[in-house]
Amino acid sequence: MIICENGGTYSGTTCLCPSSFYGPLCEFSTDSFTTNLPYPGTIVASLVANVTVTNFNYTAELNDTQSDAYRLFEKHFRSEIKKVYGTIPGYEGVEIISLSPGSIVVEHEIFFTIMETDNVTETFEETTRMVVQRLQETQATQGDCQHDTCG
Repeated sequence: MIICENGGTYSGTTCLCPSSFYGPLCEFSTDSFTTNLPYPGTIVASLVANVTVTNFNYTAELNDTQSDAYRLFEKHFRSEIKKVYGTIPGYEGVEIISLSPGSIVVEHEIFFTIMETDNVTETFEETTRMVVQRLQETQATQGDCQHDTCG
């Protein structure tokens, strides 16, 4: 029996993938994600952050966003970073902007929905504080990691 990944369903001949994944088993993520945003009364806010992924090594293949190595890293990164940002109210997802050496330094944009009110600035500042706090907490709990051994 064929098991489709990432919410894909087997049709009897092929995997039918959600819009944010593709591949024979829905194993690759697309370069973008689809939302119905903004919802009435909300806005989409984003901020840019850099994180260093120490349990992967940077390779030249990661320069090609169409390579299997890049797509597998992107899938892993999105899954792991959701564990960091996913509890922050309004979190929608991330887009990788660039990868560079230093284990792997990932510059990425984080997307949030925020209610459109008179205090949007304060809400965005609080969201930014939560992102920084979650990154600091995550950094403090990381030990010496090897490829795919840190949760």
